[in-house]
Amino acid sequence: MDETRGWHVDRRSGFASVDKEGSPEFWIAYLDAVRSTPSWRQAKRDSIERLGLGPGERGLDVGCGTGEEVAAMGELVGVSGCAVGVDLSTVMVSEGRRRHVGRGHSGGFCVADAGRLPFADGSFQACRVERTLQHCDDPYAVVVEMARLLVPGGRLVALEPDWDTLVFDTPKADVNRRIYRDVLDRRPSRTVGRRLRATLSGAGLGDIDVQGWAVCFADYDDAERSLTLQALTEASVRAGVVSDHDAASWLDSLRRASDRGTFFASVTMFTAVGTKLDL
Repeated sequence: MDETRGWHVDRRSGFASVDKEGSPEFWIAYLDAVRSTPSWRQAKRDSIERLGLGPGERGLDVGCGTGEEVAAMGELVGVSGCAVGVDLSTVMVSEGRRRHVGRGHSGGFCVADAGRLPFADGSFQACRVERTLQHCDDPYAVVVEMARLLVPGGRLVALEPDWDTLVFDTPKADVNRRIYRDVLDRRPSRTVGRRLRATLSGAGLGDIDVQGWAVCFADYDDAERSLTLQALTEASVRAGVVSDHDAASWLDSLRRASDRGTFFASVTMFTAVGTKLDL
């Protein structure tokens, strides 16, 4: 598989090393933890509903992870349709198959590069991507590839963050900036959320609708599950961005705020929907 085209991921970011270096159990647990939060459950439901899939149709989830959304799409299309999930990680694809294949709907999972999807033009009525474009060197190329797979009138739904909107209420603002600038610089397309309208439009999609919503955290443990604060802080220490003392003091300030009931952090997410024009 050629990883240099479309979906190259910086080797310092976690999901890049799931197969080669990372601990698969950690990242599978991470995806499950994020999925369990109320805001993400609702966002995922909304994104699937906006695909507009019906019985007998075909849907694709790009960067499918452990495949829960593929299964939800499969329920919509039924046994006469097909829901397919693709992911660059063999670990994630294997987990998706283990969890969902043979569970009463037609579909499957395969390893594929998002910039070179192994399907014919016009293969799907709907395509979905969630928190995958942020890891791509060229999100536009991936969206163009997804648009290629749509039938005229087909729908594309993208759900992505703008990491420059990540904020913490902390007196350690200087340490916070150093840690999260280091973290955010690891994502090739950290502000892709704000560019979704232009990206979908450039890929030939019309009737584009973009909605923004804030994921808010009022508890340290909730933020840890979704943002992996401890792991990312340790990575910044190893990179020499902050000292052990500064890192510990920053995390302590967040934990103390949580104990007092004053913890707050947030990041803005964007959901974009576009329709392939019948030219």
